[in-house]
Amino acid sequence: MPEQSFLFSPLYQEALGEVNLILDRAAQRHIDLFDKPSWYKKHFKMGDFARTESEFKALLGQVRTAPAASSINQYSERPIRSYDGLGTVSAEMVTWAHTYKLDAETIRAIALYVKMYPSAADKTKVLNFIRTKLLNARKKAIEGVENRLTYIAASVLSNDGVYTFTKDNDPGSPFIGQTMNFGWDPTHSMKVKTSADIWNAANAATVNVLEDLMAIQDAAEVPLKKMLLRREQAMYMLTTAKMKLYVNGSDRASAPITLEDMNATLAKYDLPEIEIVRVETKFEEDGGKKQRTVQPWTLGKILFVPDDNFGTFEHQMTDADLGLKSPGVDYVKYNNIEVTSWVRGIKEGTNYTEFQSAEITTTPVVETIKDMYSLDVLHNAEQ
Repeated sequence: MPEQSFLFSPLYQEALGEVNLILDRAAQRHIDLFDKPSWYKKHFKMGDFARTESEFKALLGQVRTAPAASSINQYSERPIRSYDGLGTVSAEMVTWAHTYKLDAETIRAIALYVKMYPSAADKTKVLNFIRTKLLNARKKAIEGVENRLTYIAASVLSNDGVYTFTKDNDPGSPFIGQTMNFGWDPTHSMKVKTSADIWNAANAATVNVLEDLMAIQDAAEVPLKKMLLRREQAMYMLTTAKMKLYVNGSDRASAPITLEDMNATLAKYDLPEIEIVRVETKFEEDGGKKQRTVQPWTLGKILFVPDDNFGTFEHQMTDADLGLKSPGVDYVKYNNIEVTSWVRGIKEGTNYTEFQSAEITTTPVVETIKDMYSLDVLHNAEQ
């Protein structure tokens, strides 16, 4: 009889079972696998249950899609568009996946250890080795998907409820040039009044950031709890002459101030607390040979929110949920992300390797979007 692959050995199967159990328990007990949880989890919950295809389509029907706006030249006032391109988002547009393969050296090491271990003590050592390698591979695949969900959430929230597919944020996507609109009220988008009010170094001695924030507070129809912004805008606020005056008083008007000082002053004026958004997403380029780091939160955009909880990420049932599993593929769920693993080798015309993939079809449902407001501090209303 031909010798079976190490993948079918009791030792490998035991390690695989332990890895799946770790993921299952983490999901059931809401334990995060990562030292630093993904940012989207701070403000969004994952939906409690998977939606059927029809239920998910109904949700997507509330998100409108259209071709991205065209640039215009001096001879045309507005680009001419028909309404034919306006439609709803498809499940394909919100399916996010990340695949990671074990390198050949790791595969060979696992195969060798499975074949060679001679004692119970060695078995424990080898079992730990395999479990660690498999768990790390699955975590890397999951992390890729969670980073994408954070990217989507931060992009939508800091761009007035709109996400646009571009070659920079989704290389190779068939949807490049299309936008998804999550129902933002355009009357809630504001800018500073004039060029003299733009938050830049030239205006730091005169710009009144407190006045700009009060304009949003006055326009809001609900109490606002927080303002979300990038670190650059928070640091700018700390350096402006008028903010220092508000915090320190005239006798110490030029003294440095801290974020804690500034939040205390904002509270006196019933203004929302500052939350700095520190989010970076890495994109692979050139077949994974290079990485590019992107900050999805739009520079200069401040988002005012009534609550810490923005909504949910609703997700669709997978084929595996319906019992349609592929032979030779291992399945497990973590945080409603489906994690699969399978092998490829000579039969497929490649070197022997194992793939780990994480995938979810999901869309953010921003339940509080109707009560959110934005302020653009790098562009003025006169532009």
